[in-house]
Amino acid sequence: MKKAICNVFFAGLMAAAANAGAIADLYNTGVSSGGTALVGGQGTVDPHWTLLSGPGAATGPAQTYYNPAYFADSPTSRWISVNGAGATAFSGVYVFETIFTIGSGFNPATASVGVNCAVDNGLVDVTLNGNTVTSSCNGWNSTFAAANFNIVSGFVSGANSLRFTVVDFSQPMAFRAEFTSNVNPVSGVPEPSTIGMLGLAAFGLGWMKRRQS
Repeated sequence: MKKAICNVFFAGLMAAAANAGAIADLYNTGVSSGGTALVGGQGTVDPHWTLLSGPGAATGPAQTYYNPAYFADSPTSRWISVNGAGATAFSGVYVFETIFTIGSGFNPATASVGVNCAVDNGLVDVTLNGNTVTSSCNGWNSTFAAANFNIVSGFVSGANSLRFTVVDFSQPMAFRAEFTSNVNPVSGVPEPSTIGMLGLAAFGLGWMKRRQS
């Protein structure tokens, strides 16, 4: 019986070596490096999202912005915009970007990202590494439920660029996104922590066999 239990445990750990994991540095809007909502009021700098372009807007880090008409910020994401006022003097098209990494130990062909997003006023385009992906976003007064869309191809090893192009018809303007993600390790290259667990399980199995002999 003990041998059977150990064998099952060992098999489970072997399977874990090939299991998918989340992309570690793909961050929701308005969160810290720990993945929790940024602390601070309007205009708190988002360290993971950049405003690449916009009419009359200074490029640089995106900033938190919230309008009482929007659905509420949460512990896992906040609205971001050009600045703490959510506006410049111009309507038009704004581009937000985040960069995330798929490490050398993971297979980019197995990566997938589920996207929940919302915009004020509208979504023009979403690109991954310069390639447009089929996409749609909720309005500013909707709530997040099932993913708006999924990205299942176009990932590369190393740095990946994910851009959202938002159109503003009248101030204010804001954008918000949350992600779920998975990527498999390269075959035969389990993470060091998994290797350690497998070694421990193998030791335990050998010890059980010696006791039974």
